[in-house]
Amino acid sequence: MALKNIIEDLVSKELENAYNNFPEACRCQQCRSDVTAIVLNQLPPQYVNGKRMSESSRHSLTYKYTSLIPSVMLKAIAKVKEHPRQECERIKNNLYRDASSILAFYRP
Repeated sequence: MALKNIIEDLVSKELENAYNNFPEACRCQQCRSDVTAIVLNQLPPQYVNGKRMSESSRHSLTYKYTSLIPSVMLKAIAKVKEHPRQECERIKNNLYRDASSILAFYRP
């Protein structure tokens, strides 16, 4: 039996479109994963059985949730942007840049 949460597919497809509205948001793998997790936790899962689900039923679920995902995703991107984790590539790069500028200041 092949169960699939079609909300995951819809979120994956919408992620790039949402990032176009937030060009300053970090797109590293950690931040993408955090955004995806936040969105998936706020939407109800919609599992389908790939072999038994009719195309019309799959289409109606897609239509229903496609309108909800963008607003939830934009809020999730803003939240991750405001509170990035230490694993975020931008955080790592900024810490490295700050450390090198401090070292350069103290070099003879």
